Amino acid sequence: MMTSEQRKIVITIYEYLLRTETRGWDNLDDSIEYLEYLTDVELYRDASVLFDLQKNKKVRCPEDHPTGQCLIPMLLESVQAILELYEETSDLHVKNKYILQYYLAMHQHGLILVDP
Repeated sequence: MMTSEQRKIVITIYEYLLRTETRGWDNLDDSIEYLEYLTDVELYRDASVLFDLQKNKKVRCPEDHPTGQCLIPMLLESVQAILELYEETSDLHVKNKYILQYYLAMHQHGLILVDP
């Protein structure tokens, strides 16, 4: 199960992602739509592989702002919590699935940068 801190981070990320939906349809939405065809197991595996590659590195978005204002580190924390929960329960809630889809789509579009 998620800790209360993990739950708070996941909810914060989900609410943030929903607020960004007002930007209109774009290529990111196309990618998310394609990712909806993945089964829960496939989505978990793809997100898990990507997370394993990024988890011990400094990640950020392409914008030039202070690290404390960057969404990406918090997004990775939420992804970690979701992956751990899935490992325990083999269940992927629709909101958690959306976060994983968004995570993969952001990576595909170069919106998650990994510093060496």
